[in-house]
Amino acid sequence: MLVTVTPENRMNFIELAPPEELIRIGADPDYYGIGYTDDENSFPDGVLLFRMESEYDDEHLEHVVADLRFFFVKEESRNMYVGTFLFSKLIEILEDAGAEAIRADVPLGEDYNLVCYVLEKYGFEFSFSENFMFEKKLDDFSGFPIVKASTKNAVYLKEIRQTQLREWVESKGSGEILDEIDISEDIDDYDNDVSTALVVNDTISGLFLIKRDVDGKLCTVILRGDENFGGDGVKALIAKAYKGACEKYPSSTILRVQLHSKQGCALAAFLFPDLEARVTRRGYFYLNKAAAE
Repeated sequence: MLVTVTPENRMNFIELAPPEELIRIGADPDYYGIGYTDDENSFPDGVLLFRMESEYDDEHLEHVVADLRFFFVKEESRNMYVGTFLFSKLIEILEDAGAEAIRADVPLGEDYNLVCYVLEKYGFEFSFSENFMFEKKLDDFSGFPIVKASTKNAVYLKEIRQTQLREWVESKGSGEILDEIDISEDIDDYDNDVSTALVVNDTISGLFLIKRDVDGKLCTVILRGDENFGGDGVKALIAKAYKGACEKYPSSTILRVQLHSKQGCALAAFLFPDLEARVTRRGYFYLNKAAAE
């Protein structure tokens, strides 16, 4: 079965997750799930969760990939080709959708080598990469110097023309995004009361976007524009957004910062020097081997 993961059925996937879950379940309701059962009235024996995304290479060329977020088979159903069935169905769906590859990020942990080994059996090719991610309550950020930085030239999205905002986002493309995701189709999902823009001489130089996911956590995306978007500009955006978030949301609200690109990790290390990047292995399964060359 192939379904869209919704708040109503999401627990069907989460309840199968092992305690040491290594491939995170996405909180975005746009994720898709494939489940396997030999009895349509029973709970699934295995599930696979993924999301279709656009990925951009060094030449800013777009590639359609499936981000594999969760792949699990109940212990009593292993070695019974349940995983093989799920993965073959995923490939079939993605080939019909015109996807080029499947991507999986496996963080360093007690069992991460085992997870990589299992995925390598299905044809994944892994390399090491940095992945900066942490979650903290809004109140916990009060001790970071960055939230006390100058907010010069930073404004909330609700204060600028929406046509100007959309035109800017569409013109920049994902090559200018520090977090390797394309938000050009989802810009309206972000909180205009909290998300911020750096505006210099009536020109947008960068954005710090925040939206609340289905778990109630605040997720962030950083976009950069021109040469005015340096370290001070980023600090201004974050400080302004933090102030707006504290005014709108309870202090116990979780803020998630997650960056995958090299630029993003370097920026996070600069902004949050006391936190360390998480080491991951990023793997790809290429649906068309020519795409890997």
